Amino acid sequence: MTEDGKFRIEKFDGIDFSWWKMQIEDLMFHKDLDVVLGDKPEKMSDADWAGLDRKAMSVIRLSLTKNVAFNILKEKTAKRIMDALSNMYEKPSAANKVFLIRELVNTRKKNDTSVTEHINKLNSILARLLSVGIKFDDEDQALLLLSSLPDSWFGTVTTVIGLVGPDGFTFDQIRDLVLGEDLRRKSSEESSGELLHVGRGRINSRGSASDEEVTLTCCEESNVDSWVMDSGVSFHATHSGEALQNLVIEDFGKVRLADDRALDVTGMGDMVLKTSVSFWTLKDVKVVPALKKSLISVRQLDEQGHEVKFRDGQWKVVKGNLVMARGTKSGSLYMVELPSEGVTVPI
Repeated sequence: MTEDGKFRIEKFDGIDFSWWKMQIEDLMFHKDLDVVLGDKPEKMSDADWAGLDRKAMSVIRLSLTKNVAFNILKEKTAKRIMDALSNMYEKPSAANKVFLIRELVNTRKKNDTSVTEHINKLNSILARLLSVGIKFDDEDQALLLLSSLPDSWFGTVTTVIGLVGPDGFTFDQIRDLVLGEDLRRKSSEESSGELLHVGRGRINSRGSASDEEVTLTCCEESNVDSWVMDSGVSFHATHSGEALQNLVIEDFGKVRLADDRALDVTGMGDMVLKTSVSFWTLKDVKVVPALKKSLISVRQLDEQGHEVKFRDGQWKVVKGNLVMARGTKSGSLYMVELPSEGVTVPI
């Protein structure tokens, strides 16, 4: 890393030339050396020009790793050094394009990488692709971000897609949602272990703010059994098997919460809910006695062929052309409430 006063620049090692080029140009501007990257002013003497150029060459070469610097040893001016580096690392050669496209499609968020670092890496690749003439529109960039998230983010991705309005969405909107979800997950790790749920708004038209920001809340204890539509869980779950049909009681292993607690799964069965349009059967509901709320997994519904839609404070579950259930938002959560003594109740 090159340090110049309070400025620090990572030495260019052949990767991410656009980022390094931006930094070195800014540093040269700060040191009044950027003029040598153009033509010599008529009023400047040859001696003054040569002095500035020599200083600029020093700044550039000290910002390169040894392997890269060897490639520009023969260049005698700052401009020729920058042109040579640009020809090697920035020109839209077929090989460079293939390398960048492969890097893009293979980019996936790793568990030990923060969301911010992952987004920065993705933006860096997109910027390098733009420098070689490959441009993705704003919505495509948003889709690339969603598709680069790991499987543990499946529920979030499904929910975000369900929020899309008729005008699509922007990269900034999706980025902010992903960063917000990351903050929720980090907060849940520091909480007392209560399950966190995402309240859903609606993504509005391209380039404008959402009608309702996606908010974060946690399910507190209640005297009423409540079923919560949840995008973050992998399966339907309830704290009691008393109301389940076809109940199988056995050890189904454990489920791990965001705070790293492991809860026992003691059974599995089917739950029948009476809605305003039909009887809605939730298949393969697992019994987790330590849960405070009963959870309807958006992911499991999707895997079983259902489509879940959220909009304007309402939700509905559709299978084919049939609406299986619909309801409204309570507070910041989309919930189905059941009285403690019953299994079926109109929504």
